[in-house]
Amino acid sequence: MNRKKLIVAAIGLAIFAAAVFWITNASNKDVIEHDYTFTGEDTKWKATFHIKGQDVFYEKDNVIQHESSYDTTFKLIYKGDLSDLSELNELQYGYKTSLTNTKSTKHFDTPPDRKVFVENGTGSGNIIRPDDSVIVTVQWDAQIEKFTLTPAEDRTDSD
Repeated sequence: MNRKKLIVAAIGLAIFAAAVFWITNASNKDVIEHDYTFTGEDTKWKATFHIKGQDVFYEKDNVIQHESSYDTTFKLIYKGDLSDLSELNELQYGYKTSLTNTKSTKHFDTPPDRKVFVENGTGSGNIIRPDDSVIVTVQWDAQIEKFTLTPAEDRTDSD
């Protein structure tokens, strides 16, 4: 009988210790959520860039620590008819910010079957802010368009 009481007491103590540890650590973290969408267009192409992530600040051994993570979606859309791209052999596109420079190249042996090109990414480190410039460059065969994306009105930045 004493052994059962000892086991129950040990389990109760472990649960209590875990709860105290979780509450203590959870309350010492400051989390800033980021959710921004940038949009823009030129004559033939338009794009959206969405970034969602968080910065987490906490204290460990009396030193402030910082971690961040984010997910991105870049969407490039041809504004004309799909048939306009029937002779397309190569499409290069990308975006540049103060923190990153991303490029993609698509080769076509047959005419493209879509007008929307999407690139998803994930990362850690500094997160692009709404006051950052997002410059898009699109090159298809011998043509080039370059335009700037600006923050959409539905952005959020909360803690």
